[in-house]
Amino acid sequence: MNARFEIVAHGESEPALRAAAEAALDEIDRLERQISRHRPDSEIALVNREAWRRPVRVSPNVFELLERTRLLWHESGGVFDPTTLPLLECWRKAVLESRTPANAELERATKSVGMDKVELRKVDRAVRFAVPGMSLDLGAIGKGYAIDCAVEVLRENNVTSAFIQGGTSSAHGIGRPPDQGGWRVGISNPMRPAPRAESGAGFVAEVTLHDQSLGVSAVPGLDGKRDPGGIARIVNPLSAKPNMTAVLAAVAAKSATDADALSTAVLAGGEECLKRLRLIKPACSFLLACHVSCDQPLQILHSGLAFSGQTEWVK
Repeated sequence: MNARFEIVAHGESEPALRAAAEAALDEIDRLERQISRHRPDSEIALVNREAWRRPVRVSPNVFELLERTRLLWHESGGVFDPTTLPLLECWRKAVLESRTPANAELERATKSVGMDKVELRKVDRAVRFAVPGMSLDLGAIGKGYAIDCAVEVLRENNVTSAFIQGGTSSAHGIGRPPDQGGWRVGISNPMRPAPRAESGAGFVAEVTLHDQSLGVSAVPGLDGKRDPGGIARIVNPLSAKPNMTAVLAAVAAKSATDADALSTAVLAGGEECLKRLRLIKPACSFLLACHVSCDQPLQILHSGLAFSGQTEWVK
């Protein structure tokens, strides 16, 4: 995950709140050791090294997360896909060389992409890749999953009012802060400098979380222009290309796991993916910001009731 997690909690006993928050953060650290592909001793790193040769057994919670990942892959029509690393690396290499990848390069990379090529054997919790060259990267779902697990720890410790965020892109509000209707969160415009804390300028929308999660995915911007390095961070596996207009997507959902993964899907798949998901996930709210041209403001579309601001309903 490689992200900073923070918890704010309200209650009568500061020592009890501190102990609960430390237990929740310890749970996040434990999960990091299991699912980060960047840690050579993690279970996912072992899967990436060995699963194309043999089935690799994983812990029950890791297997459960992979099953959830496959379900979200299916619900998104394949746009959310944690196996896209070969495509991402293909685009990153081409961007560094100031060119567009050749069709042959993309076709080779695509052969090692797809959750349908990942076998999840429930009888012994084993993972197997159907083809070599595959790799799982749970970065687009891991923070949300870690937050869900941390929320469970906080609730087990009788915390009824708390806000937890990871990497400034995934969050959950438990209950509400004192004298407030919920936890207010501003979603920054990635095409502008970060807004000052005392001002709403630079926010594309706001959301109030009350026992609800928020996931935000964005492509960085520099001086109002797309970051050349950022275009290769989110690739639609169906087209094998980045979405060159979408700059930010946000999803409000009961589960931080869902919100994290689905915001990635909407950013990669754009309005078509948003329309698909709003039918499949009617309890969720979706927001998509697109940069259509340099002389026009962001086009911001949303579906659901969570987001407020200068937005247009998706038709």
